[in-house]
Amino acid sequence: MRSNFKSVFVYNERPVLVYEPAVKLGYRVLVFLDEDLRAREMRDFINQLEKKNQVAQELGESLVDVGRAVLEADAYFGVIVLCSNNMSDSAFEVYEIYKLRMGIEQCFDTLKNTLVADKSYMHSGVGFEGWCFINHVALCVVYRVLNALKEANLSCEYSLQDVVEYLSCICVVEVDGVWRMAEYTKQAKTLCKKLGLTMLDPKTTLTTNLST
Repeated sequence: MRSNFKSVFVYNERPVLVYEPAVKLGYRVLVFLDEDLRAREMRDFINQLEKKNQVAQELGESLVDVGRAVLEADAYFGVIVLCSNNMSDSAFEVYEIYKLRMGIEQCFDTLKNTLVADKSYMHSGVGFEGWCFINHVALCVVYRVLNALKEANLSCEYSLQDVVEYLSCICVVEVDGVWRMAEYTKQAKTLCKKLGLTMLDPKTTLTTNLST
């Protein structure tokens, strides 16, 4: 029941309610209610029932009472239950660790679906080793980005995809044989400042000739 939740914090600009029942077994049980997740799960639940009803109507079968089904399942929408042996961290810190681990899983999903790293297409042992090494380096970069976000207390504001999107726009261009910093977005500049990264001003001439 919603009345059981006694505290709340904001994660990624979304309110998350917290309820921690008393458990004396050497571990903690934390129940979180993500309001944004609740709305999405309820919407998906309704859409699935309506699609089933469309099929049932075409087949002449009985329909599901969508309203009643939603009310019966309402208590489960947006609820995340975690069991942890971490007895000292706050509920927010436990939730943050959980989200970071989910982010790591997302990194593997990115390697598989975005970079198509689930198939090597290599025809030699040397080529396959090189392919594995490149993927290993990519994952190391991902971990460094996630750790940097956590150390700067930015994991609630930025995701891995945000970092890639903002920082990928930072580049240099060659103008009349001279390399200069290209214009970049305000979001990229703000993110670099928060991460403690030094950025050259746009149009700054580079002392190193990148053509050589």
